[in-house]
Amino acid sequence: CNGIEEVAAIVRDKQVEENL
Repeated sequence: CNGIEEVAAIVRDKQVEENL
């Protein structure tokens, strides 16, 4: 299973929200 990519996408999304 490649759950790492999914987690990375979620983390990136949260970082983008914080940048806003």
